[in-house]
Amino acid sequence: MKIKALTTLLLLILCTNCLYSQSLPTKKEQYDFLKWYLVKNSVQALSDTLKHFNYHVDLKDFFEINSYDKQLKISQQDSLYIIKQLNYTGKVLLDKEQFSDIDWKAGDVANLPVTYISLPVFSEDRTIAFINRAFHCGALCGHGGIEIYKKTDGKWKRYDIKFWTNWMN
Repeated sequence: MKIKALTTLLLLILCTNCLYSQSLPTKKEQYDFLKWYLVKNSVQALSDTLKHFNYHVDLKDFFEINSYDKQLKISQQDSLYIIKQLNYTGKVLLDKEQFSDIDWKAGDVANLPVTYISLPVFSEDRTIAFINRAFHCGALCGHGGIEIYKKTDGKWKRYDIKFWTNWMN
């Protein structure tokens, strides 16, 4: 019995180490998705300051998404991988040289209208992407929320579920 418990504990530790040694998406993967996203959504006035992904998002939702939509198929391992990507802190600026044809705005209210985005957050197999987008156009003007994209046959497509409440002023 002790050997079985010890073996189970050892396997759990090894699996956890494997999960946390999984490399995060590269800057190239993130920026390739953002380039596609900005063109697809005709984003013009973009802040160079990234929104933290968990702005208006409860991270435990990643573990509950499958109870809401069975077709999206986010595994518990994917949820842990997604949360691992979200564990950054501090102000992050977009590398402006990666993008052309963008009307860059500083991330403050003096430069309205402006769109804020997060870096994309991917499932472990890079077939599902989440992005937090916020558009501000004044004190009582704006909208935003989490958008989900699914890659099928090599192409990204928006996956419309109303899992996260979008906000609107």
